[in-house]
Amino acid sequence: MFFNQFCGINNLTINFRKKRNNLRAAKTNKKYMECFNVLDKHVTYALFDSISNINAMWSNTANKIRKIVSANPNVNQAEQHFIFFILKIPLLWQSVLRYREIALPKSINKTYLQIKGLLSKEQFKHALSYLRRLTRRYKAYPHKVSIHNRSMTYDENMYRFKNDEFRFTSQISRKVFRVSLTGPWHYSVKGNLQIILDRLKRRIEIHKLIQTHVKSLPKTQVLGIDKGLATLISCSSGNEYGQNFGEIITKQVNKLAKINAKRNQMRAKGLLTSAKRYTNLRKRQKAHLQSVIDYAIYQMIEQEKPLEIVKEDQTFTKERLPKTKNRFQRRSRLLLNSWVKGLLNERLEYICDKFGIVYTDVNPAYTSQYCPYCNRKFGIRYGKHHELTYCKNCGQLNANIAAAINIKNRKNDEEINLYTPYKKVKKILDSRI
Repeated sequence: MFFNQFCGINNLTINFRKKRNNLRAAKTNKKYMECFNVLDKHVTYALFDSISNINAMWSNTANKIRKIVSANPNVNQAEQHFIFFILKIPLLWQSVLRYREIALPKSINKTYLQIKGLLSKEQFKHALSYLRRLTRRYKAYPHKVSIHNRSMTYDENMYRFKNDEFRFTSQISRKVFRVSLTGPWHYSVKGNLQIILDRLKRRIEIHKLIQTHVKSLPKTQVLGIDKGLATLISCSSGNEYGQNFGEIITKQVNKLAKINAKRNQMRAKGLLTSAKRYTNLRKRQKAHLQSVIDYAIYQMIEQEKPLEIVKEDQTFTKERLPKTKNRFQRRSRLLLNSWVKGLLNERLEYICDKFGIVYTDVNPAYTSQYCPYCNRKFGIRYGKHHELTYCKNCGQLNANIAAAINIKNRKNDEEINLYTPYKKVKKILDSRI
């Protein structure tokens, strides 16, 4: 019922939480519970499954359209770029299918007008008409999708295993169904299960995610990386990724600072202000930062093809040292603290696990202050982002790439381990000059 109700064009931008909250606010859940004789959790998970399937349906439709448009020789590059841009933004795609113009956010509207300006009126109409035809042709319809009517999600509080029996909640409060297992259950009992009704074989199946497929890439080298602010990732190979990260985060911090200053002024005048705008902006910025970080990491893995990544165990927080002894300036601390704590490290480890790449943490002390070739201490840092330095023996070097090489070499350093105090690390490095 949910799938049939929400699979249309009007719900292309559907959101599970909003729809669930609307149902609860309107007390519609109780009507479903009474009508179908089910519990509130069953209604919620049925809605969750339906909306997940609907979102996947639209995503698959968009992928099909992209392939067809790319293979069509009658569609020029400008029209192709315009169609791809619409498919990327569900709200814009929905407005095209409904023949309605909508007010887009300024950032999206600016890009939309730039891409649209490259098309003539005939090309613009042709692109929209072509997109509507392809959407109607390849969109899945309820009568063609029967697989969604035979499964149900149960969380770990709604089932348990006991004495070779699978027990799960029924539609009646405090009553459970008991089903004998045809084989022993030896997997974890945490997480969601899918209860599948196989009508042809007249049986119930339990589906659970046990492991995911790990993508394999040709791996050639051990790679040391240095995490930075102006440049996101510097590699021991000499390449850098995410070079505009400092500019992105500076704009976001300045924008947040202005909004926060206005809030403080209003509060000082005794006027209460809502924190909703500030909170929503933080969420959008976090999502944007994650996409920038993911792109840089994927780009690095695709080009470097590392067998193992050696990284520094470093957390950018001002609490590591007392404020009076902190070497970061106020502006730098503001930028670093606005960076979602550990986001780069989390995404790096997640993507490494996805591709089966080993990652190792090493001691980060003084990695960017000593030359990796002659062990001399660097001089003063200079350059636009203080990324350049000078060695008396080796000449001008990129301090970030030099740090990445030091990080890679520190993996096999017997004197400096992960927990060696930074003062002792300095003595060891000075003795090697």
